[in-house]
Amino acid sequence: MSDSSTNQTPEVSIRQLRRTYGDAVALDSIDLDIQPGEVIAVLGASGCGKSTLLRLIGGLDQPTSGTIDIGGVRVNTPGFVMPAEKRPVNMVFQDYALWPHMTVNQIIRFGMRYRKIPKSDWAPRTKELLSLLELDGLGDRFPRQLSGGQQQRVAIARALATNPRLLLLDEPLSNLDSQLRLQMRDELAVILRQVGTTAMYVTHDLQEALTLGDRLIVMRHGKIEQMGTALDIFRRPATPWVAGLVGFSNRVQVEVERALDGRIQVRQGDRRLEISGDSNSVSSGDRMTMMMQPAALSLAEVDKCNSNCITAVVRDCHFEGLSWRLRCAAGDSLLTVHADRSVAPGEMVCIAVPPERARAYPSEAVAAA
Repeated sequence: MSDSSTNQTPEVSIRQLRRTYGDAVALDSIDLDIQPGEVIAVLGASGCGKSTLLRLIGGLDQPTSGTIDIGGVRVNTPGFVMPAEKRPVNMVFQDYALWPHMTVNQIIRFGMRYRKIPKSDWAPRTKELLSLLELDGLGDRFPRQLSGGQQQRVAIARALATNPRLLLLDEPLSNLDSQLRLQMRDELAVILRQVGTTAMYVTHDLQEALTLGDRLIVMRHGKIEQMGTALDIFRRPATPWVAGLVGFSNRVQVEVERALDGRIQVRQGDRRLEISGDSNSVSSGDRMTMMMQPAALSLAEVDKCNSNCITAVVRDCHFEGLSWRLRCAAGDSLLTVHADRSVAPGEMVCIAVPPERARAYPSEAVAAA
């Protein structure tokens, strides 16, 4: 799957990139362009190939075939792979990788020394990064004297110190506790946009990908399953597997009645619903599975049920702080919906389905996902 969304010269250009280990395929013919200043979030489960892709770009591993260009320079050809230290790329790791015997100032300046940046630039660049990363006054401390969040900021400062053309981040927030991780996620999103550095951020966390990525890449089995903006993928998942990944956990069996102009009219029991979809790919009578995110659904008054509603019986109701989570039986399907009120088990409810927030896929494709 390639990206041709812009005519701008890409900062990173990858063509037919492949990595195998014996008979095992870790990365399978990846095509990708990353534009200058763009933050790409690579999302997927463990073993999908996202970290392999990162390591190949960073020079920590060698591709089996395919090419990588960074800043217009090809970093691998048959018989030659540019070593990691020669690439205009820096990496932020999960475990921070801070030298315990160095102070924060020394850690940040290490790369500047190695890349032969003029010594007169070291102090002002360090001061700039300490301010940007909210580390003012901590330059003389050692890593053991810093909190986990501060250590993570130092690792990011070190990676930015040499003004790399590309910043690679390999699940850098995974070692933080949940509250600090949420805080750092939002701070990192602001920092990446402030510095304007082209970046690739690898994660298995959906909210991190949505917050940080200008564009998302969803990977599965070494391939790109879908590529697009966060809104594209969150609202219009291309496959049932991607739909499941972004929370389309409600599933209802429906039958297509007709399809016209990007809308599909389906029947669920005795109810008709109209949903968005590729009207050219379905025919009347097709058996489909309609998938919906719980947060997209709402309760309507039973006596005001319109054509885009599903009637169901409440199985159970649990208060979750900001709302009540209802599990409701609609025929053979069990649906989850969030409501602003409590509903007694056994009560009939009407679940409103916004046409643009539901997706339908062939039932066999959903079963195989």
